Amino acid sequence: MNTDNLKRHDSVRKLLRLTIVASMLVLVSGCNDIWIKKEGAASIQHDPSTEEKLAQLQEQQSAINALLADADSAFAKADYVLAEKHYKSILTQEPNHLRAKDGLRRTALFSQHAAKIEQAYTLVDNNELDQAAALLRTVLVENPANEQATQMYQQLHDNIEAERIANMRTKLAYTTPVSLEFRDTQLKIIIEALAKGTGVNFTLDKDVKKNQRASLFVRNVTLESAIDMLVESNQLRKKVIDDNTVLIYPDTARKASQYQDLVIRSFYLQYADPATISNLLKNMLGIKQIQTDDRVPMVMVKDVPEVMRLAEKLIKSQDVPEPEVMLDIQIMEIRRTVSETLGLNWPTQLTVIPPGDTLTYRALKDLTSGDIGVSPNPNAIFDGQDVGVNLLSNPRIRVKNKDKAQIHIGDRVPVITSNVSSNGVISDSVQYIDAGLKLDVEPNVSMSGDVNIKLKLDVSSIGESITTQSGAVVPQLGTRSTTTQLRLKDGETQILAGLISDEERQTIDKIPGLGDLPGIGRLFSSQKDENVKTELVMLITPHIIRSAKSPEADLSEYWAGANLNAGRPFSTPSRSKEEVSKLFKAGVAPNRNTSAPQPS
Repeated sequence: MNTDNLKRHDSVRKLLRLTIVASMLVLVSGCNDIWIKKEGAASIQHDPSTEEKLAQLQEQQSAINALLADADSAFAKADYVLAEKHYKSILTQEPNHLRAKDGLRRTALFSQHAAKIEQAYTLVDNNELDQAAALLRTVLVENPANEQATQMYQQLHDNIEAERIANMRTKLAYTTPVSLEFRDTQLKIIIEALAKGTGVNFTLDKDVKKNQRASLFVRNVTLESAIDMLVESNQLRKKVIDDNTVLIYPDTARKASQYQDLVIRSFYLQYADPATISNLLKNMLGIKQIQTDDRVPMVMVKDVPEVMRLAEKLIKSQDVPEPEVMLDIQIMEIRRTVSETLGLNWPTQLTVIPPGDTLTYRALKDLTSGDIGVSPNPNAIFDGQDVGVNLLSNPRIRVKNKDKAQIHIGDRVPVITSNVSSNGVISDSVQYIDAGLKLDVEPNVSMSGDVNIKLKLDVSSIGESITTQSGAVVPQLGTRSTTTQLRLKDGETQILAGLISDEERQTIDKIPGLGDLPGIGRLFSSQKDENVKTELVMLITPHIIRSAKSPEADLSEYWAGANLNAGRPFSTPSRSKEEVSKLFKAGVAPNRNTSAPQPS
């Protein structure tokens, strides 16, 4: 007994010890957990929260956006110093900001361009046109959108080109005005007098007539103009060999090809058609040697230098961009269907129900009321529907002036046609028919800013199918179309309506005879009334993207010379109208004793 009691006491002691140790471990772990949680809370309190970080980032981004807006505004106003300052401030806050880096690069580049343009103005003032054009060309290579450089370069190019063409034509060094009076005098005597009086060398072609006579009365004109008047009035031509030598030859095609100096020039086109420009040069200036290249496009002209200046102006007045229009179109189809069905449906068929699959004579003899059926089952109909459908499409299309644009909204319906060959082989061919809405427009922008629009609208819908004798099924198409011309201003909206389709259908199902009785006939019939109304409304608004510009004044009207002598003026010394009018009297030849200078 005692032994058993001792064993029990030992077991209880061990259990108590284990319980105490476990409790202490739990208390220690709980304390550690609490300490860790407190320490973690302390660490969270010291670090900034996520919301504060987001607020700081948003504030920084707002400051950067404000600086970026100020920098872009300064850049647009060509204040490159202020723009550079703002871009650098952005990079200080965010070193990898791509827009700020690109803006800083463009600011430095455009500052250099502005300095080069100022330098070009200085070169122009010093009459160094070629150097100024080369400097502007470097600016346009890096920034083709620089309007100031573009305008200045175009003016320089025109002046340089005019000077270059003028230099191609050799002029006489003798510039003193001359006065000449010759009446029915041999041409050689007049030429000899000019040579002795001016010191200019003259050479006559061997085909010039020896006994040719001429009359010439001029006063205070340049020597070159006097020679031009002399040769033009006697079917001759001249060629200035150098500044002190003149060749005179007959005005024939063979001699012209032998003596006339020609220039070849290539005109590169941006917008005009080379074939159109070629025909224009042939008809207006009589140029015969023209070659076109549609690949570049380009027009190459070969003629005298004087004609080249006229050809340049003519091409420049025609090589202009075509106007463009954005057409904003809204198409709405309103369809309303109202149907109503009232009445009684009576059986229209009696059917014998055979006991087996086939009806026999014996079965007919044994017919009862249970073997006869009726169809359809009689019923009363009270049905009404009101359906409204609005179909809206809003296409926007950009089209060039006088070009056609087409819009098709709908389906392509297949139509199958069967063909039987001589050997009995049947082949099917499929053709597609457009069904739906089809719109064709052709705008024409006028100089006043109005838009003339040729418009064709077709609306087709698929109807019932028709089966031909050969078995082909062809759909029936219902079509509504209109064709008109509009003249609208830029941004003006025009409403086209009135394409209405109104269909009324009435269908009556009745028992023959009984359904026709007056008054009580409605008890033996049912009537369906259906009304389908469709209206098409279209709104069209033109927006001019690129307007038609009238040519400049110097390209609208300019001097062209004689019909057979285009581009060759008679040069005269600079005198006022009053000074010239004092030299002549109406119907009287110039007096020899006037104070005009005589040829030396």
